[in-house]
Amino acid sequence: MTTRPALPNFTRRLQAGQPAKLVGFGDSITGIYYHTGGLRAWPEILGDLLRATCPPADLTVVNAGISGNTAAQALARIERDVIAHRPDLVAVQLGMNDVVRTPAETFAENLRAIVARLHASGAEVLLMTPNAIDPSDQHWPANKVETYAEIVRALAAELRVPLADTHGAFARQRQLGGPEWYRLLSDFIHPNFRGHALIARTAAAVIAGHDFTGIEPPSPVPALPCLHQRLLAAEPKLRVTAMAPYDRVLVAALHMLRPGLQVEVTPWAAAGKSITDLAGETDAWGWPKYQADPNLPPPDLMVIAPPANRTGLPEQAYYLAVSHLLNRTQGFSHRTWETLVVLPSSGDPAGTIARDKDLPGLSESSFATPESLSAALAKMLSPQTASNHAGR
Repeated sequence: MTTRPALPNFTRRLQAGQPAKLVGFGDSITGIYYHTGGLRAWPEILGDLLRATCPPADLTVVNAGISGNTAAQALARIERDVIAHRPDLVAVQLGMNDVVRTPAETFAENLRAIVARLHASGAEVLLMTPNAIDPSDQHWPANKVETYAEIVRALAAELRVPLADTHGAFARQRQLGGPEWYRLLSDFIHPNFRGHALIARTAAAVIAGHDFTGIEPPSPVPALPCLHQRLLAAEPKLRVTAMAPYDRVLVAALHMLRPGLQVEVTPWAAAGKSITDLAGETDAWGWPKYQADPNLPPPDLMVIAPPANRTGLPEQAYYLAVSHLLNRTQGFSHRTWETLVVLPSSGDPAGTIARDKDLPGLSESSFATPESLSAALAKMLSPQTASNHAGR
């Protein structure tokens, strides 16, 4: 179904191929963090969807999401982080942190002030509700998130500002239950890459005036851009942390792609450990380790291999444990390093197909099967890398 675009000035610029700037303004659910793989979050995905469906678009996307922000904190930095970019459109998604830190009336006042300041700067505004969360979380009451989402809805109606009802989109999936719900989240609150794609499609439908259901964001090429650049260096060196046995397998595969490559490998002893065991070790291997000691040089590549055997865990518990493993083994913000996930496609044939299908939506990390690791690496690093260096 097609409707009239809710943001005519911004839409007109896109369709005319005129330079347009979109700012995504919010908290950790807006910013580029480990929940999605550190490359894109919903503002970047939204930009990609708009470009893909409106080829003339000359669109720049600025991500102004900061972890932990309330509406008051966002308002305090609006001049520097948003208005200074002279945006044509600002998509605002706030409220999740206000749920546990700010009275409802104060949240509404701060959000109203944000809209007023953005309009005064000449920008169009799209308000977005915070996503629905899993009721299992002990600190963020799901019904209170709904209350704050309703505040955003009411304010959008009062101020006649277009609304992207992210909460509604997530709540519909939550009502259905099962994998279609929990596959949207990286924990009980934060959406994973699949969830961010749903947020982006929800916003894109309001901006463009037509349904984006089923439209997937384009994948980055190459899939491991930082590793790709390092392999193109004259004397490439890599630091790799890898779960055994992929510490050895990966090095052999990389040497086939780039003879002469110097690799410093730190093996992670994973043999015989359950997914629960490995998830419990992540603070000693992932971003918490490097936040605790900023002088430690991080790896260029992290290779993890979730075990196929669920060891008695229900499917959702297994999925959440893998999410935790992946969340911690990526850089906290943006791509401090790249992560390669070896899918659990052997050892448990009965449950493998579903997990191989589901797990890649967790994150914009790269995924491969044990059987295709070498070929997958060559493809991820683009044919140019393989053709330039293989056989030298």
